[in-house]
Amino acid sequence: MSIARETRRTLSLSLFVLAAVATVAARAQDPISAMSAVQPQLQAFDAAADSLLALVAIRDAAEIQSELGEAQARRAEGEMRLQRAMAMKARSETRIRLKQSELDAVKSRLDLAKKEKDEVRKLDLEGQKKQAELEKQLLERRADLRAREVDHAKAMVELAAASARACEEELKLAAKRGERDALLREALTASLVTRLQAAELEIRKYEGQTLDARIREADRLKDLSAKEVELAKSRRKVFDTQLKLAIGR
Repeated sequence: MSIARETRRTLSLSLFVLAAVATVAARAQDPISAMSAVQPQLQAFDAAADSLLALVAIRDAAEIQSELGEAQARRAEGEMRLQRAMAMKARSETRIRLKQSELDAVKSRLDLAKKEKDEVRKLDLEGQKKQAELEKQLLERRADLRAREVDHAKAMVELAAASARACEEELKLAAKRGERDALLREALTASLVTRLQAAELEIRKYEGQTLDARIREADRLKDLSAKEVELAKSRRKVFDTQLKLAIGR
């Protein structure tokens, strides 16, 4: 049986069970006869897909588990990127401080050349100052790039964590749906009706939790997309500054 047909059958049976439960309750004076009348219909019921579709698609647990594994792998990769980006950001900040010290020294020598009215040395130091300022600007933009990489890696980790959580919730839902499907294969009794009612309530609970988890996942995906735009813009700024520095030479 195809997944689509199995999905339709499960949904239709679920809806029919609710109707059967109501029928049994209405015939409380003779519940066994009522259930006997409903039982053949329940076994034969396999109508076309109802307009009320599952809001969480019915998937095999193995497929969900595979997606969970992928999310966990993406989280591990994101955490590795985050550690690397943070280390590179720290190195960039150190290089900026060193370049600032170099620039301060050039400025001091330039001030001295101006006082001594040494025009040749003054022109040379002004060139050094301009070069050092441009190099510092490049280092600052690289530091900003590293900061964007840190933010991007954090967003990767958060998205992967949200995806994993959604898969975990969906696995609970799949397990409960499996329990409900097993109940549907049993002979209809008063006890079975009670268990089916409880299973349907649990399924609705896990459907809601899965949908909420998917909403959080979508929000984290939106955040990651925004961080990717910021990262790309920062890279462009570094590129432009590097080009300007190369031409200046």
